[in-house]
Amino acid sequence: MNRTCIQCGKEFELNESEISFYEGKGLELPKRCKECRKENKKSKAKRNHYRRNHQNKNQGGAQSVKDVQKSEAKVQTNARVSSVDALTEPDKPETFLQKIKRFFGLG
Repeated sequence: MNRTCIQCGKEFELNESEISFYEGKGLELPKRCKECRKENKKSKAKRNHYRRNHQNKNQGGAQSVKDVQKSEAKVQTNARVSSVDALTEPDKPETFLQKIKRFFGLG
């Protein structure tokens, strides 16, 4: 079956196996030639890559402030848990960092 590409205007052919593939999947027959479909796929991948890597650049930093606040809250929560653990578990062995702090008189 011969078709005309809606993007470049070139005529392209769909063979029986391609037609049966698209119909078997319940898809429309392609309106673009293979070259145009390939180019569209590449440009779409580039756009998606750019969006993923630059999505928060234009938000004026508001998003990063929220992220910082969330991470600070997690650190504070973890600090509380570890201090409670130290109080409730006196048999817990001293860590290397605790030994260093004690050696230098830092805590």
